[in-house]
This record gives sequence, structure tokens and C-alpha cells, in this order.
Amino acid sequence: MQKTSTTLVALGIAISTLATLGLSACTSSAASSQRCIIHANGDEPGEALLPGTSQSGANLRVAKMIYSGLVYVDSSNKIRNDLAQEIKQIKPTLYRVTLRPNLVFSDGSPMTATSFVDAWNKVVAEKNANSYLLSPIVGYHDDAEAVTPLRGLKVENPTTFTIELENPLSDFVMRLSHPAFSPLPAVALEKKPPKNYAKQPVSSGPYVLESWVTQHSLTLVKNPHYQGPRAAVNDGVQLSMYSRGTKPYEDLLAGDLDMVDAFSPTGFQNYRKDLGDRAIVQPSASVIELSIHAQTPHFTGEEGVLRRRALSMAIDRESIARTELGGSYAPATGFVPPKVPGSNTSAKQREVLSLNVKKAKELWAQADATYGVFTDQVPVHFSFDISDNQRWATAVADQLRRNLGIQSFPVAGADFARFRYDFRTVRFDGAYRTGWKADYPSVRSYLEPNFATDGASNDTEYSNDQVDELLKQADKATNPAAAVKDYEKAHGVLLEELPAIPLFFPLEAVGWKADVSNVSVDFDTYPNYSAITKRC
Repeated sequence: MQKTSTTLVALGIAISTLATLGLSACTSSAASSQRCIIHANGDEPGEALLPGTSQSGANLRVAKMIYSGLVYVDSSNKIRNDLAQEIKQIKPTLYRVTLRPNLVFSDGSPMTATSFVDAWNKVVAEKNANSYLLSPIVGYHDDAEAVTPLRGLKVENPTTFTIELENPLSDFVMRLSHPAFSPLPAVALEKKPPKNYAKQPVSSGPYVLESWVTQHSLTLVKNPHYQGPRAAVNDGVQLSMYSRGTKPYEDLLAGDLDMVDAFSPTGFQNYRKDLGDRAIVQPSASVIELSIHAQTPHFTGEEGVLRRRALSMAIDRESIARTELGGSYAPATGFVPPKVPGSNTSAKQREVLSLNVKKAKELWAQADATYGVFTDQVPVHFSFDISDNQRWATAVADQLRRNLGIQSFPVAGADFARFRYDFRTVRFDGAYRTGWKADYPSVRSYLEPNFATDGASNDTEYSNDQVDELLKQADKATNPAAAVKDYEKAHGVLLEELPAIPLFFPLEAVGWKADVSNVSVDFDTYPNYSAITKRC
């Protein structure tokens, strides 16, 4: 799942020369020595490019290009085998995995069952940010100080291993599509991997990272050793770093970019008109929220519930989405976007997400009368490097000020990576922008990481025994339909308490040049780069 980075690292310039790579030919009569590279926009990764640590959207965009696991989710939200030849469920808690034969990493070293098992054990032993994804496996909850391999992983032979879970988990195979479950080569499994390994990782996926120039660009080239179904049909992708705004689209029109998936709200409605059938606009897998830490004065316990509900009902999401955001976002109807199966919420539950100034004032007054008059401020913090943030944060603060009579104002923070570090470590006063983009179409992938008491991205430190129990019950369900019922109940509790305030569901827009074709968007709303072709 994807929020923002969970670790802040110093990012320098990482350039590696891949002299041994064979590069595919262009798709035209251009000289065979010319590389047919797709030029696109990107964001500066906020942490090391490793399977166990990649959580931010910027990192996952790249991680999904350089890493492959057992399965992947295709553009129709179906689970497909990637490096796995077969995943067979032996019993409700036991799976046998058979790998494709003769797999190798981008450095030519062999990829075996041990490459997977040892990589997963490493993620857990080092307590990587994505280690929670492996929590269903037997042994994960053993003595944390012992640092022993997961008992539920057993290698049978070089191409076969088994996975035993503590309890049945209806979406487990879908979960295996996350980069956290990627294999690692022997060099990465050493006690002390090469110093720059996190910036120059060996690849198991369609591309290899050729160069990384901080705050400028990342260049990825085709991995000729990759033998899965996502093999690149182009020679590579160069991601140029932008801070949103209109510049990516301007560069697309100028011919400097081949494709763009970052559009400014300004003129959003014109993009599809301008590009015609060279554009895709569809709901994304993301949700944008306003969060307040659970220990913030006046926002704890029942008082916090009253005040968060009041804040939520003082916000006119529809007006902001239509005007300040130019129709590029839709008002949120819950914590889970509607494209995810099981994301249903009732009209009653959604009332708290609709503008109702009278009710908002009543709730705020009730909190004042019961717990003492609120005299603090409610600043709205956001990262400065995404222009959309300033637009809606300014509008939200203005509405809170007008509709509740409280002191509220926008506060621009650092860039995306630093902002994430600050609100997790320094702790902002007031409210701050958070968001989530899931990696696979499961309600659980939105709720558990963010709102379970021990959730890996539970940045507000919210805790509710009922939510925890419902999520555990859903985990034990023997089929997805049964799990959805418990997820919907948990979702309902969260909409009652609002540990975060859902604001918007971004729309995903992708546009491309006339000489580019075969563009599609995966569930996680990233373009399927490996399938894109271009006349070179």
C-alpha cells in the first residue's frame, strides 16, 4: 500500500553502467543502435528502492518496474502468474509455489525458491516498512528478539517452496503481487550488501535501473534476463521529475515527453478534448484525507470524534472538487475508492462526508459544552511540491474558518518525502494531508495498514478494539464474499469515528503523443510501461 515514505534517506546521484545488457530494437526503421526510450513524468523517490521499504507512490512506480514477484494484477484487476508457474492451495492455510524454470536476475545470477524465502525473511528480520504484509505467515509473530526465519516458509527444491499461514486469508494470493514479495539475489542477502545497493538494485522485473539523478530523472532500461509475461516491448523508460503543475502537460504538447500521468486541475476538463483518443480518464485507487493525530489536544476520545465529524461536515467537497480542483477529483464517499470490490457504504454512513453547516456547528458546540471551549488553531498542513495540495488546503481552511468560526489556515510544508517524515516523526499540530493508494484491489489493503492498532501506516495512532476484531474476522474468512461483510462493518465504524477525514478520490488521467500506442493503466493507476510502444 502506498502512503508516503516511511524512512528518509539521503539521496545522491546513482549511476550504473550496464554494459552487459542487450537492448531491444526500435519499433521502426531507425538504426538498431538507437534506443527506443519512453519519456514520461515521475516523482522523486523518498526512500531506498528495495522491496521491503518501498511504500510511497513515487517509489512504487519504480519498484513495480524493476521488481517482479510470483503474481501481478493486470489492467482488468485479475491476478496473473508472473515468476510463478503455479500457486496451488493445498489446504486453507497452505500453498505450494512452483517457479518458472531457469529464472535469473538481471546480473545473471540464478533465481531459485531460496531467493524468495530468504528475501521475505530478510524483510521481516530487518523490520522493513512492508514487513506487515508477511504477518499472516506462520512464525511472523514469534519472539521478535529471536530473529529466526519464518517457520511457515519451506524450500522443497530449487523451483518449489511452500507457504503456511496462521489462518486462512481470502486475499493472500492477491497480496503476493506487492513488491515486498519480490525475490532478492545473493548479493542483496549478504549481511552487508554493497554500499549503494539500495540505489543500484539488481532487478527481477522488466526493467533495470540504469541511472538516478536526484531531483532530475531516473532512467530504466529493458532487462533482457526477465522471463515473465511483463517483458518490455520498448527499450526503456526515462522518468523526469516534476512538481505537478502544468509543466508536464506543456512538455507533452512540446514533444519533450511521450506520455504524462500528472495533470494540473487548471484546464483538466480540456485535456481529453485536446488529446481525443490519446487520453484515459478514470477513477484511481487513491484517497486523499485530512488527518489529526489521536493525541492532539481536543481531538482525543469522544471529544475528538465530535470535533472531527464537525470538521468533516463543514467542508464542501463537491464545490472544491469542481472549482479549485477543476473536476480532477471526486468527493470521497468513504475510505475506499468505489473501484475496489466491497467498498460500498450506505447513504447514512456517507452523511458525515457531506456539507451540513448547521449540524457541524451543533457538533462543535456540543464538544465545547462537554469538554471545554476550543481556543486553539486548526492549521491545514500540506507538502508544497504538489500544486493540487495548496488549492484544496486553502479552500478547506477557508471553509473551516467561515463555517465553524475557528482559526484555520493553510501551511505549506517541505517536499513530499520530507513532509512524510515530519508528520510521522515531528508531529504536526492541527490537521495534515494524508493519502493512500492500494497495490491490489482489496478493501483490506486500505483499512488494515492505516487503522488497525498495529497497522504499519497508522500514523495517527488510532486504536479501536472493534475495528481490530472485525479486520481479524475478515482475515479468517474462507472466501472473499464473507470477508467483505466484515470489512464493510469495519468501514462503517471508521466512518462513525473518522480517525482521518476522507476528502477526495483523485481521477487518474493519462495522455500521450501521436507516435505512442498501446497505453493502459493498471489497478494502482500507474501506466503499464512495459507494454507501451513508440515509433522511433
